Amino acid sequence: EQYFPEVASKFLFASLTRWPVAGYLCTPDFGPRTRKLEAAWPQDARVRLASDLFGVAGPMESAVASGRNTAQFLLAKY
Repeated sequence: EQYFPEVASKFLFASLTRWPVAGYLCTPDFGPRTRKLEAAWPQDARVRLASDLFGVAGPMESAVASGRNTAQFLLAKY
């Protein structure tokens, strides 16, 4: 709230994790497994998945787009 006063009393919770080892191994079944993970997540859940795994662009672009889409969903719904 110190840096973003416009969110004062509106912010509920966030968790950010930075793993010591990042990256994933693209095995032949990587795409179907990723789609299965995304489809298994409840579409109306307040806890959302945002990741570079769910895009077709490069990792940074996909991560930003996924985070933006997730934020837009949450802002519209809640």
